[in-house]
Amino acid sequence: MSAVDVLIVIDTDGAASSGNLKDNVSLVETAEGTASWNRRCCDLITCCKAGQTIKWKAVPKSPESAVEILEFKGQMVQGACRPIQKNALSGIWEGQVSSSSKGRYQYTVELVFDGIRMTFDPFLLVNRD
Repeated sequence: MSAVDVLIVIDTDGAASSGNLKDNVSLVETAEGTASWNRRCCDLITCCKAGQTIKWKAVPKSPESAVEILEFKGQMVQGACRPIQKNALSGIWEGQVSSSSKGRYQYTVELVFDGIRMTFDPFLLVNRD
């Protein structure tokens, strides 16, 4: 079973000037054989299977900025998948979906850029088949 890669792209200038991350973040995910929807928006619903690995990485829209994932919170972390930072240098966080999970889980991603902390709340949809 292949991993699901979720790339979080942030317009750091837009988020900092507006104070609004939701309108300045895009999510793009890739996974073979899955049917995720709402690509390239903050309400991404990532479809995955129980037991599958998911990897997250945050990147700035501008190469002159830097962004970092600080933590994950919410339903997903409490019941389906608990991401951990696999490599501090690469900024990749990884978690394996529990084999007993099924359903839709909201989660919060906390990011930091330019000394500013902001969050947004996407979803994970876990299927067993």
